[in-house]
Amino acid sequence: MVLSRVSTWFDHAQSGRASAGVLVGPAGTGKSVLAGQSAAVASNLGFVTVSIEGHLGNVPSALCSELARELGLSEEEFASTAGLLRAIRFELQRLGTRGRCVALVLDDVQRYSAVDLAIVQDLVLHPPLPRFAAVLTLQPDEPSRMPPHVADFLQAVDAEPTIEWLSLGPLTREEATFLVESHVPPGAAAPRFIRDALELTSGNATNLTQLVQHVMTMPAHQQAAFLSGSRTLDDLDLPEAVTRRAAQRLAGLQPRPYALLEALAVWALPASIELIVELSEGSDRAVEAEMERLELSSFVVSVESQAVPQFRLADPIEARVVYQNMPVLRRRRLHQRAVGLFESRGVPVVEDELLVRANHYLGGSDRLASPHSGHILQAARYLVERTRYGSAHELLTRFIDRMKAEAALDDVPHAAFVLLAETSSRSGAWHEANQALATASSAREDEAASGFPALRRTARDLVARGREPAALEIYRKILQAEGLDPGTRAQVLEDAARIESMLGRPDEATRHYREALALAESVSDTRLSSELRLSQAIAFVMRGQAAQGQALSVEGSFLAGVAGDRNMLARALSSIGTAVGDTHSLARGNRWLRRALRAAERSDDYSAVSWIGWRLASAYIELGDWGAARSIADTCVHIDAGLHRIRSLRRSRAMQSLIHALEGRSDALDERLGDIFRGVELFGGPSVYIPDLVARYEHQLLSGDHEAAAATIESAHELLLRTPGWERYLIVDVLPRRASLAAASGSESSAREAASGLERLRSQKVEMLPLLEVQITHANAQLALVRREWTEAARLAEAAADGFDELGYRWRRALARRDAGSAWMRAGETVRATASTQEAYELFEGMGALRQLEGARETLLALGRAPKAFRRRSTLTARQWQIAELASQSLTDIEIAGALGISRRTVTTHMHNILQTLELQSRTELRAWITAHEGERALAFADLM
Repeated sequence: MVLSRVSTWFDHAQSGRASAGVLVGPAGTGKSVLAGQSAAVASNLGFVTVSIEGHLGNVPSALCSELARELGLSEEEFASTAGLLRAIRFELQRLGTRGRCVALVLDDVQRYSAVDLAIVQDLVLHPPLPRFAAVLTLQPDEPSRMPPHVADFLQAVDAEPTIEWLSLGPLTREEATFLVESHVPPGAAAPRFIRDALELTSGNATNLTQLVQHVMTMPAHQQAAFLSGSRTLDDLDLPEAVTRRAAQRLAGLQPRPYALLEALAVWALPASIELIVELSEGSDRAVEAEMERLELSSFVVSVESQAVPQFRLADPIEARVVYQNMPVLRRRRLHQRAVGLFESRGVPVVEDELLVRANHYLGGSDRLASPHSGHILQAARYLVERTRYGSAHELLTRFIDRMKAEAALDDVPHAAFVLLAETSSRSGAWHEANQALATASSAREDEAASGFPALRRTARDLVARGREPAALEIYRKILQAEGLDPGTRAQVLEDAARIESMLGRPDEATRHYREALALAESVSDTRLSSELRLSQAIAFVMRGQAAQGQALSVEGSFLAGVAGDRNMLARALSSIGTAVGDTHSLARGNRWLRRALRAAERSDDYSAVSWIGWRLASAYIELGDWGAARSIADTCVHIDAGLHRIRSLRRSRAMQSLIHALEGRSDALDERLGDIFRGVELFGGPSVYIPDLVARYEHQLLSGDHEAAAATIESAHELLLRTPGWERYLIVDVLPRRASLAAASGSESSAREAASGLERLRSQKVEMLPLLEVQITHANAQLALVRREWTEAARLAEAAADGFDELGYRWRRALARRDAGSAWMRAGETVRATASTQEAYELFEGMGALRQLEGARETLLALGRAPKAFRRRSTLTARQWQIAELASQSLTDIEIAGALGISRRTVTTHMHNILQTLELQSRTELRAWITAHEGERALAFADLM
């Protein structure tokens, strides 16, 4: 990879071997993107980075002026350019004597004036210091068309054997990800959006950038649908600039070869010469000759399929332009011919052909027949299974509109309306979803069973909105009806069992799971058997019976493999990961969860990505990697918002808020999450309202409102006591927080109740024994703290810290070390107190736990020990503060550059580093951050004094 190679140049420079490289590529290959990435890498490695945009015009010595500004030199002090250049070299040498490394990143050097290129040549061929690296980007041209000074420069640089040249091609997946994420909010772009965008643009950086910018100009709901992948890019109207470039290249084609491109654009799959002949109604010899010419001109490419050469359009954007500019009647005729060719072949439809074939049926001129409707529904289900709800909705709407136009609306299968309801609710159109369900429910008497899917869809929508009791009533109604086949009954029983678990009725849930499993096995439905085991496994894990959950998860993963269901396999891996984390170590379970997340992303199951991501973020919090937790939580929020998963969205937002609170950053939690109560119903069950309450508790602690925090965690405790089957939340989230707050406030009764609650769970044989045992030890340490039994408290807290360390709970280990330090200090054991508190301090510092960090610092100061290497600093440097403040005032990069007397490229690089450091994406978010952290400004400028 290019960026990896660039990194080696910086490695050489750090070891004292000056190095340089030239990145060469035509427009659209991402040279400017790579220049920005290179500057960011150099800055992160600690280089003094001078990054300058190449568009300096023909003003002599413009580069020299830019370099002087970057290095803090004043041009007015020097009488000539030569004198200024000597000063620049001297300043660079001075940086070298101070042990600094210098990186020079210059973009589009072919545009430089003769004087500027002479300066570049001097610095690159004769580096002013050993620890020096230069990265140049260049757009190639015919030597005869190059200005003489550019040709001379290239000849001189090319003759230097130590300078490496790299030719750029299409963007890689990593480069495309970097480019996309520089234009969208953190976590907003799902991996499949990046994958689809990279495929559509063939890795052309210019087209990819313009496509992403185009998406970001759309209304919020459309933007979220595309970025989450709910809608594929097939539904996207391409930016005018992108289509114009493609149309210009196509304009030179003669009618006959262009007609062949039209045939391929409609067919939308690789096609053999024989198939192209039938589609275009030409002769074999003429078509073959034209295809050879089109391949030589790079309009088409050939691929081998079963030893038969086949052709497809080389550029997906050109294929879209050809298709969209085609006369409607010709397009219909070609679709109709495609339908005939598909049906005459008589081969089973494979997954890759489902959507193409459905498009042919809907685009053709003949009336839709019953088999056609079946294929279209199959394609819609394929999209729904991959959470492409927006595209499925578009397909079903086209189908129903077509049937209306043919006066055949009564012939639309009721399953189409059920699917339409699902895609409508997942697209946020709840009214439309209700209308579709009403249509589906009005089944004819000879289709009695067709009403059940509509009722089931209604119940699932209620669950999505957090109204589980109402959904359970519907499931009970379905189960009482006659005419249910065993498979459908098993699915309804599974749904009912999940809700029984949510509502705290584990015995009823277990009974439903067993009945459903017997039915699934009676009809040999391997996939459903796998799903049932996994659903029950999660229920066991949430009860704290992780060993049973792990056994069921392993069985479910085996059956998912037998069924060849990649989605179910990803869910099985995640279930195993959670159970392994509970029964063995968190790090080991985390590895399973990461595998599960990758598997879910590969199978395009983004509802599973959200669920697995939420659990993975929880694990990262405990492991102390809060940056990873934040990144995953941001992604989950965007996925759930894009797929309109209301219940899941509240849970992922609660995770996002929890991380903010732990890091010491307040947010509008109450406004964002709202009340968890709806009349007498609790929104979403414990899996939603407990994360809500835990996040709220941490924010109340952050604001110093301990009384409100005590009331919140007490509410969570009482709710869980009334809702059996969710003991895991008591062990992991609620009782430990209750014990910590009791220790902080000195409430012996609350501390005793928390410790007793954990003891009771152990007596009930809850199987999260490794973590539960350590939690009991820590709770008893906190109880001893309240009782002023300092030595006992310190001993127990040290034991708890060791236990947490063994299980991988770094965050809890830090809290236990903090408690141990506090207890040792009160016991008069200064050395032990210092060691424990210093360890806690370093752990908190590594995680970014600012509130706890301040507390540990105060303890160290009370012990007469300044914190090791402690100095409170601003998150941003003084220069970054200057740029951030101007950017938050809506100034452009050019305007900021003018105000500060630096180059636009420098401003761009600083802005990239600022947003990356603060993990923000937009200037609107930056404005809010600056308002919330005004106190840091003085710290930043104090560094200059």
